[in-house]
Amino acid sequence: MWANELNASCLRFKNQNGYWPNIFQASSVTYRKIEIVANAQPENIKGDGSDGMPANPNGFVELSGFQGKEYSLDMCLDEQLEELSYRLVYDSDPDGEYDIEDDEFSKAI
Repeated sequence: MWANELNASCLRFKNQNGYWPNIFQASSVTYRKIEIVANAQPENIKGDGSDGMPANPNGFVELSGFQGKEYSLDMCLDEQLEELSYRLVYDSDPDGEYDIEDDEFSKAI
């Protein structure tokens, strides 16, 4: 399952760097594949509806992030990444200008 792989990658990132990643980057094709798998298990999707349920519980839910037990990842598109690969990044100023020089960890799924 992709969530288990992503969690394991986040743990490796933490062990290598001493802190958790906060950004997950992938191509739109990879995102779509992840969303299809995630929507097959809607009980694991938490939405932005006022009651904590997905905003569109009867339809396809587009993901915007991933929540682990000790970390939270914002999902961002990067069309330069190959299909079925992703990059984990720690951005020390996630609301500011993104700097690719921040620590990163890439992995093919």
